[in-house]
Amino acid sequence: MLETLPQSIWNELHAAQTKAAHLNRSLRVEANGKSFAILRLTAEGFVLAGMDAPQLRGTANLYDGARHLSRCEIVGSSVSRGETIYEFKRISDAKQSVAFDFERNADVPRALLGL
Repeated sequence: MLETLPQSIWNELHAAQTKAAHLNRSLRVEANGKSFAILRLTAEGFVLAGMDAPQLRGTANLYDGARHLSRCEIVGSSVSRGETIYEFKRISDAKQSVAFDFERNADVPRALLGL
């Protein structure tokens, strides 16, 4: 249906959708010391608004507001209908605790209780 609309109407629709996406989401990606708002997050990657979005490559971090969601490796991007689409090579959940470098026994007490 969007293919039959005049270009001016399509541009206005796209601008309204982009504005609504920015208001409803607080998803962002941080890479190379800079932060960019994410329009959509997909299983294969994420989408940034605008055809002039930066060419991101390498390690990046995904955030929802201040909460760290995941770390990822970005390998490629393409431009489609005014959006820049980035693809993940690898994505892993962000850990909220430090990883142990030794095996923990299940029967070890977690804390000492005072009398």
